[in-house]
Amino acid sequence: MTPKRKRAPLLAIMTVLSLGALAAPAQACLFYKTTFEATKLWGLPEVDTSAVQAVLPANVSTCIEGQLPGPNGEQWGRVSFYLSDEIRYSVRGWVNLARFDKKPTANEETSAAKVSTSKAPTSHTQAPETETETETDADDTAMIDTLQAQQRELEQLKKKNKMLEMRMKEKAGKSAMKHMDAMKPGMMQDGDHGSQMKTKMAHMMKKGESARKPAADPDFLKKGWRLNGSKSKLRVDSVLDTSLIESHHFTNLTGSISRDGKAMIKVALNALDTGDKMRNVRVAHLLFQSDKFPLATITAKLDKTQLSALVQTGKQLVDLDFMLKLHGLEKKIRAKVRVTRMKDGRLQVASIRPIILSVADFALGKGITKLIEVAGVKNIIPAVPVRFNFIFDARS
Repeated sequence: MTPKRKRAPLLAIMTVLSLGALAAPAQACLFYKTTFEATKLWGLPEVDTSAVQAVLPANVSTCIEGQLPGPNGEQWGRVSFYLSDEIRYSVRGWVNLARFDKKPTANEETSAAKVSTSKAPTSHTQAPETETETETDADDTAMIDTLQAQQRELEQLKKKNKMLEMRMKEKAGKSAMKHMDAMKPGMMQDGDHGSQMKTKMAHMMKKGESARKPAADPDFLKKGWRLNGSKSKLRVDSVLDTSLIESHHFTNLTGSISRDGKAMIKVALNALDTGDKMRNVRVAHLLFQSDKFPLATITAKLDKTQLSALVQTGKQLVDLDFMLKLHGLEKKIRAKVRVTRMKDGRLQVASIRPIILSVADFALGKGITKLIEVAGVKNIIPAVPVRFNFIFDARS
């Protein structure tokens, strides 16, 4: 068993961290252990106040590279990656081995102790070995390059599909014109029949137009509305390494618009769906600090006197000023939105184009830095495009 290490000064710990003591994912590990519940990863085990590096989900196979004794006699293991549903997730940090339901064999403990003794820094000036880090950096770079190549291929496919759709529309239009040209001689010979066809076509177009537009409702602007969370969407995009774009959405939205036009929408910051449960936890805790700031709040005042077009036409473009409160800070934002009186009596408020939010305006820069470290990416663009489509039900 490795002898108990002395508590290192804070400056030495920061030096070790900056030199890469939190090893990147290795190509192989000493042994696997299985978590029995969600488990936090920390910095070096000499201090138990280090920032959380990541959160291991429950019931995943985890790679433990080496061991060190903690200040209270507990054993800490260095984690490089874990496997969940046959997918490998790279993480960095130390975990208390008591959080696992499987004990390593005697041979594994001996090997782990030898490795941890040889790799652990023994003085304030000793730097850890970096061969594993170099290999892992190359492995991560190759993986990122592959993802970026796949993204470029996807964009090319989208462009090809768009061009194909345009050609099909052009061909369909030409075919319709030829059909009309072929009908003209007959219409010229039988003026009455041609006139009847034109009248029918005009009537059908008018009927279709009226079917899309709801009937006038003089009392519409006097109503109040409640947000329909299941029908509404609030989406945010993130750009990784300048080219990989990922789209996410919030799943817990509440809000209302009063009869005098006061609007409020609340967004639960721990309910962001990124498509990955582990990443959901990271973003909520490391970026938003949802334990301290659980909600983002949007407030606005709709001037109903400027929405008279909704009564007749059912649609109107509006320059809307609103306040966004996020991470304890507020900012006034203006956005061009489309307000629609839907045929079923609902109210729709949707963004025309993405609203670009700067993380610096809400003091989220440190959170972005932590996400970069934990996710192992090179960069996350600190400007976030946001889109929304809010659906409101009329209050009874």
